[in-house]
Amino acid sequence: MIDKLPDGWRVEKLGDIGKVFTGSSAPQDTKYFENGNYPFVRVSDLSDKKFNNNLQDIRDYINDICLDETKQTFAKSGTILFAKSGMSVKNNHRAILGRDAYIVSHLCAIYLENEITRKFVYQLLCKMDMVNFSDNDSYPSLKTSIIKLISIPIPPLPQQAKIVKVLDISSALIDKQKKLIKNYDLFLKSKFIEMFGDPIKNPMEWEVEKLENLGKWKGGGTPSRQNPEYFKGNIPWITTTSLGKLYIDRKNAVEFITNEAIQNSATKIIPINSIIIGTRVGVGKVSINTEELCSNQDIMSLTNITDNVIPIYIFYFIHFYKKVLKSQQRGATIQGITAPVLKQLNISIPPITLQNKFASIVEKTELIKEKENKKLKSLQTLHDSLMQKAFKGEIG
Repeated sequence: MIDKLPDGWRVEKLGDIGKVFTGSSAPQDTKYFENGNYPFVRVSDLSDKKFNNNLQDIRDYINDICLDETKQTFAKSGTILFAKSGMSVKNNHRAILGRDAYIVSHLCAIYLENEITRKFVYQLLCKMDMVNFSDNDSYPSLKTSIIKLISIPIPPLPQQAKIVKVLDISSALIDKQKKLIKNYDLFLKSKFIEMFGDPIKNPMEWEVEKLENLGKWKGGGTPSRQNPEYFKGNIPWITTTSLGKLYIDRKNAVEFITNEAIQNSATKIIPINSIIIGTRVGVGKVSINTEELCSNQDIMSLTNITDNVIPIYIFYFIHFYKKVLKSQQRGATIQGITAPVLKQLNISIPPITLQNKFASIVEKTELIKEKENKKLKSLQTLHDSLMQKAFKGEIG
């Protein structure tokens, strides 16, 4: 990372300066989550923010029965977390636990006693691509023994403090800009309610139709990993990690596959302007595609949408149904909803003119968001530049 160490710096292995460990297998019985009091962190909890130096929002909680009957791994507040297995390794998300919690086996954890050094190492890890430490690029997996041997440059403690302070300030500016952008999303959700009413209660008594009847449905699949050539194509292939934005395209692809991969698996081409919905792991996540792509088996797509409804309206409708969809989840380890449950959702159908009016508001707001996202990108570029200088010893 640094060709020549600045004066006073030293090189240390992660395993020598902190405790490196992994989590435990996720509990497989719903009884372990009933009235849970103890946070149980999954890889998905790291997906909301690429870099999160105060992870507090944790979805699952386990109970005393779980702790009595299963072996779980405890992680102190301040522990650094990142994915250690699966395609999530490629996302390079990092987090510092903001509270004591238990962690899943797909996470690697590093705990350092000194708070300043902990924050410094966290910032350093945010700059590293963990795929480089895996021996399988198509399905990355990080061994604890390898992680412990990763060498990193460590400056004197006073310089660590200065670096952390500078990077914390630039990180705060980025977070502030992200909150501004998020407020535009909240505005659009409130506008939806104002124009159409609560989509679940349907107080305006719009005509109601089953989601099933609004177009043709397509599932997805994963081509065999036994044939690496399948993943050397140019056809975008997505998972639920790609979903959430209003519009997605090939830039959001996880991998690119070949025509042969499509012919020999369950994945299918999804036409432009389809509604793409996560049914497992990222249940309720939804996007509209602006170019043809394929998906894995955790996604269902509504294609060839009927003329009485537009994709943008369905996108926001699904957003409001997200809690309902989550309540319909089934499965102990990997929870999801079935295709029949999704297709049987009732969707209110307001006049197409009103839908188009809302779509116009959305498009104008998206243009504003685009400008704000450019500002965000500039702040992120500045932050990256500061990180480069920091780890070359040019700060402090």
